[in-house]
Amino acid sequence: MKILITADWHIRGERPLCRLDDDWIESQRKTISDIREVYEKTGCEQMWILGDLFDAPKCATAAVNMLIEELQKFPGSVRVLCGNHDLKDHNYGNLEECSIGTIKHLFADIPEKLSSVSVDGGPLKVSANPFGLDDDESSADIICTHQLTFPNEEARPMADCGALAQDLLDKWRSAEIIFTGDYHHAFVYKETETTPFMVASGRYVVNPGCINIQKADELDYIPGVYVWDTSCSGDDAFQRWNLNPQVENCTRDHIEAREQKETMLSEVVETIAGGDDITLDFDSNLEIKVRKSGDAIIDEYDAMRQNMNGESK
Repeated sequence: MKILITADWHIRGERPLCRLDDDWIESQRKTISDIREVYEKTGCEQMWILGDLFDAPKCATAAVNMLIEELQKFPGSVRVLCGNHDLKDHNYGNLEECSIGTIKHLFADIPEKLSSVSVDGGPLKVSANPFGLDDDESSADIICTHQLTFPNEEARPMADCGALAQDLLDKWRSAEIIFTGDYHHAFVYKETETTPFMVASGRYVVNPGCINIQKADELDYIPGVYVWDTSCSGDDAFQRWNLNPQVENCTRDHIEAREQKETMLSEVVETIAGGDDITLDFDSNLEIKVRKSGDAIIDEYDAMRQNMNGESK
């Protein structure tokens, strides 16, 4: 059996700042179509979406309708887990107030067992719970969760931020595979250390990452999905399929504009702080400094002031 593992779609109606798409909803549709192509090419029977299907609890109607239309094109079954972005106040009790509630009425939960796959003569047990409702005592063979997880300490931006992959394996000692979402960069972590409980068991944590680029810090990242082949063991069980990053529709311009504005403001503050003729009026301070400068500086500060005040030349 093959199952497509994915997460962090962050479907939204409004175009992200780092995108230049003429029609953002159609760009998202194209990415979902690319995922379906992988699904069909590899012979998958199910797709598991591990949280953050939406970017916010309430999504634009046009984007929700697009998503439903595309998901219904997948043969087999689509299974959905709720992430923190999907839920109002991160609370599953608010499901019916959220766009994910509409999706959950149409598409199934991740199954509690995989009858076509057996372990020690029985079906593979699966535990999958919405964000914040994980069963920490689960003895399932497969755990599906949505929590920020890093492959190692080096990937962690700061101490105690999220969890490490090994932390999850230490918590769920019966799990052979843990699938998780929320961290937008894909990884497969394999446990190889000898512990008092097991010896180089080769248990895994698999994080599929996001499916498209929506943030400036993702501009060099190639989105994708994993196909899990349950008939294989070890590293061969997980095949990475990259998606089109659509780099032609991505931009850093908004970051550069913000940095330029911050630099301009810093220069103004430093200029004012270093002078003697200071008033309580910001524009007056600029005028005083401009009068003491050459023509080029005058033009620069004049343009700066107009920019800050929203004036047109």
